[in-house]
Amino acid sequence: MITFLKDLRHGVRLFVRQPGYAWAAAATLALAIGANTVIFSFANLLLLKPLPITAPDRLGWVFANGPNAPVDRASVSLPEYVAYRDGATAFAQLAAWRRDTVVLRAGDAGAERAAAQFVVGDLQGLWGLRTVRGRTLSKDDEGQAARPVAVLSHRYWATRFGGADLVGADLVVDGRRRTVVGVLTPDIELGNLSEIDVWLPLGPEPALASRTQRGWRPVGRLAPSATIETANAQVAAIGHRLAATYPESRDWTVRVGPTRDALGGGDTWIVLSMLGAVVGLLLVLACANIMNLLVARLIGRRHELAMRTALGATRGRVARQIVAESLSVGLAGFALGVALGWAGLQAVHALATEPFFEQVVIDARVVGFALALAFVAPVAFAVAPTLRVLRQDALPTLNDASGRAVGGHRLARSRSVLVVVQVSLAVTLLVVAGLVVKSVRAVVTADLGYDPAPLATVAFDVPAFMTQEDDAALAVRRRILDEATRLPGASAATLASVLPAIQFPQTTPFTIADRPAERDRDRPTTGLTVVGTDFFHVTGIAMVAGRGFTSADRTAARAPIVVSREAVRRYWQDQPDAALGAVVLLPRPDGAAPVEAVVVGVARDLANADLDRRPEPQLFVLDDHVPSRRMYLVVRGDRPAELAGRLSGAIHAVAPDIPTERALTGPAALEREQGSGLLLSALFAAFAGVAVLLAATGLYGVMSYAVSQRTPEIALRLALGASGRDIARDVMGRTVGLAAIGAVAGLGGAALLAQGMRSVLFGVTTTDPVTYAGAAALALSAAAVAAWTPMRRAAGIDPIAALRQA
Repeated sequence: MITFLKDLRHGVRLFVRQPGYAWAAAATLALAIGANTVIFSFANLLLLKPLPITAPDRLGWVFANGPNAPVDRASVSLPEYVAYRDGATAFAQLAAWRRDTVVLRAGDAGAERAAAQFVVGDLQGLWGLRTVRGRTLSKDDEGQAARPVAVLSHRYWATRFGGADLVGADLVVDGRRRTVVGVLTPDIELGNLSEIDVWLPLGPEPALASRTQRGWRPVGRLAPSATIETANAQVAAIGHRLAATYPESRDWTVRVGPTRDALGGGDTWIVLSMLGAVVGLLLVLACANIMNLLVARLIGRRHELAMRTALGATRGRVARQIVAESLSVGLAGFALGVALGWAGLQAVHALATEPFFEQVVIDARVVGFALALAFVAPVAFAVAPTLRVLRQDALPTLNDASGRAVGGHRLARSRSVLVVVQVSLAVTLLVVAGLVVKSVRAVVTADLGYDPAPLATVAFDVPAFMTQEDDAALAVRRRILDEATRLPGASAATLASVLPAIQFPQTTPFTIADRPAERDRDRPTTGLTVVGTDFFHVTGIAMVAGRGFTSADRTAARAPIVVSREAVRRYWQDQPDAALGAVVLLPRPDGAAPVEAVVVGVARDLANADLDRRPEPQLFVLDDHVPSRRMYLVVRGDRPAELAGRLSGAIHAVAPDIPTERALTGPAALEREQGSGLLLSALFAAFAGVAVLLAATGLYGVMSYAVSQRTPEIALRLALGASGRDIARDVMGRTVGLAAIGAVAGLGGAALLAQGMRSVLFGVTTTDPVTYAGAAALALSAAAVAAWTPMRRAAGIDPIAALRQA
């Protein structure tokens, strides 16, 4: 150990005495460690960091799937949760929660929107959450007779109330006074939990007892002898009985999954795996680059190493010293790499729009990973060239004054192979990055079906505690519309339950009156958007057939509706005339008799808010017939940015207690929803840029060394009549030739790697010829640039001077 530390100190001294090689190698390694640090920070949060819940491997998460569920991890109704809680003995304890927004008022401050987590059962106890003040919620806090209470998240308590002692204080939540009984610790802030402001026990809300209200997500702690498989079998059997008993549960299935299933969908793991593969290849590329630098350095030290061997040093002793010197480079690369990783995560935090990304940080586990790379990578790139040099006999090396005769050609071939590997890896990364960037660009530039540029919008709602009757809430919204249309620069205003093509509308099954379906799974489904009368005029969504809404439609006996072209294509045999006048039945949220509606118009298709952007069936209905408390005020004008600044004021001029969210222009709202895709594109593009840089510097190093080794040969050719152009063509040809071999290999590797990306790509195939050709062209161009200086140096050699020095 003492000897190794001495070697390490000697390596540090060489680092200082030969800064060119040392800093070039350290910087190269730092780029790779920095990239790996960023991606490992994501993996650390999702896979390695202990979850803020007790024994997460003993939890079972209940997921539903049905004909209208967009994913196989849908929610269940409250009665279904009760059935699983009472009938599944595999769970020692079962609780559930649902997300919602509430209107919160504290003291004399104005009302504001807050993200709430309603819980049933002892969810906080089941997860093992703790508090910094007071206590957590319990089952005793539920029901009519319980005192209304609330627990605050640490983030909300610290940012909204400045860490004041609120235990025992009252808040008004949706018009109901609640006593704060606790503040949670900050270590629960993981993923979407960071969005929660206040935790509330289930209160007396009869509407939640409907079997059609699927907003609850059950999770249970397994009994000591139970497994996920046992719980899954029991819950599936209960779900089967419910489906046979209740029409609302028919065609729905249920399963129990582990905690990993609750952390993210399949696409999450695909993207993380792809990023991991990319930065892993980047690390290999960096190691190949440093290996080239080390080979050149060892060739320059061959006489020194041979002399030490001749004086009695064993090859193992010499090898240990070279590895120790490489570790000094690794430690410098570690320090620089962690700094680059930290800077990269700061950029991620600045670009991200979702709270999840704020939890991606560099902690002790990430630093340990980076340190491990700093130790493993130097050994990996030092061993092979060291063994190659040390295999040479000392005597021939000492007798060779030029340093080129012994082993030079074999080492040159090794460096050429490394360059081919570098270029192939760079091309692979360029293709993968190109596919992702083109996919995100296709999403960002996709035709939405209308132009959001002249629009400004803000979300608001009229809570039930303010106006119990839907008619009263509707009257408030109409006054808000009148106020908005009088704003300076506003030409028209409307309402919408979601921003079209930017957010997901509610997926709703419906019935075509003359073609009723026998089973729920056979009913057509559509995205349902509740709108105001001027919706199509304000947004500019064109009509394909029929008409839009008019003020007379507000009082029509049958609710007028407009369907999209895609809905006609799927449900009316692609005949708009057949859809016009069709009568459909729309379900009500509370399970009451369905709304009878008639199709009065067919609108052009809107892009789907998902990554695939494929149009889905859409249905638009007036809020007079299907009330929605939460709406977006959408205003058209010549200066949308100025309008956005006035929207909240227009709402508060009508109803000061109505909370609003941040007002945005249409393009800003679109950018906020697409933030994750843009961030993903930026990460892949940045890593591909680093790969090209490393490949180009590797080529430059190889060609510079090759020219220096071939100086006598080039001088002799020049003396015998070869022109500088011939020499330049030879050097450039060798460089581009190596790059071409690597490019072909890289394209093949990219084709294999891209097959796993099918589900996360949009608007581009995994074999997109433009992307593949562009990656190869960029790699060859980088090779040509890297060869430029060595080529000029070779063409400018003075043959007489070079031959005298040979």
